[in-house]
Amino acid sequence: MAGNVMTLLSFMIGIYSFLVLCQVQNSNAYPTGVVTSACGDMTPNHGPSSQTSVSPYTISVSPAFYQPGEQMTVTISSNAGSPALKGILLQARLTGTDQIIGVWSLEGTTGFQTLACNGVNSAVTHTSSDDKPATFQLNWTPPNVNGTDIYVTATFVQTRPVFWVAERTSDIQDACNTNGGNLCGANGNCESLVGGGINCICEEGYTGILCTTGPCDSGPCDNGGTCTYSAGDTTFTCSCSFPFGGATCQTGRLRPWCKRAPIEQQREQPKEQHQGQPLEPLHEQLQIYVYEHVLVTRQIVL
Repeated sequence: MAGNVMTLLSFMIGIYSFLVLCQVQNSNAYPTGVVTSACGDMTPNHGPSSQTSVSPYTISVSPAFYQPGEQMTVTISSNAGSPALKGILLQARLTGTDQIIGVWSLEGTTGFQTLACNGVNSAVTHTSSDDKPATFQLNWTPPNVNGTDIYVTATFVQTRPVFWVAERTSDIQDACNTNGGNLCGANGNCESLVGGGINCICEEGYTGILCTTGPCDSGPCDNGGTCTYSAGDTTFTCSCSFPFGGATCQTGRLRPWCKRAPIEQQREQPKEQHQGQPLEPLHEQLQIYVYEHVLVTRQIVL
């Protein structure tokens, strides 16, 4: 009889120990951070399915575009009144292929650690199941991915059975793609520089940081001349107003309106020598000279 009692007691102790263990696991799922087996689908091995409701935790990124090698700030925020965040798995990925990219920095933060999901420091997770601040920031540095869009994604854990998987931002563009496809516009090609910044390679004839200064923008044609330039040309053309000429309409020229022999010679010549000259029969003639920028009108009496 005594033996049966001891057996029953041992069985009950075993059941109690099992229930206690389950309770501990339920309250502290991955208490020291997500294991690397969750890197791919970002799903914690909690058993229950992820939530389908809107997550009370959000991700924001600054600046709104990325440049290779230039650090970005990722902010995690909890909605007012929502339960504290317990755990997180945070990554940045390429749009389209979902490849995990970039390097995370934990400088100035506590309670977090990096994971090697696809290279060193390519993801972030928690170090304990303590409540996380309502708002906290982490830093991420993008690599050069040839202008491909990226996004930041996170799995949020509120409790063991309540979690949201792979919540994500909208696509984030390379700085070169922020002007309708090309920051340098129609007159240049943009390249992102490793280490931060961009460089516009301007087409021939265009200058400026963003290749926005065309060959005619500086007003190279003098004296009211009209500048024209066609794509693919290497030089501009000035159409000059009378009486100016030269490559940039910079010169004025002496141009008699009607070319005639000097008045004194006309008076000395016999009248028949002037036949065929259209202004010869007139008693009064108007001769206009243009010299430099001055119009001089002279009334000539024969």
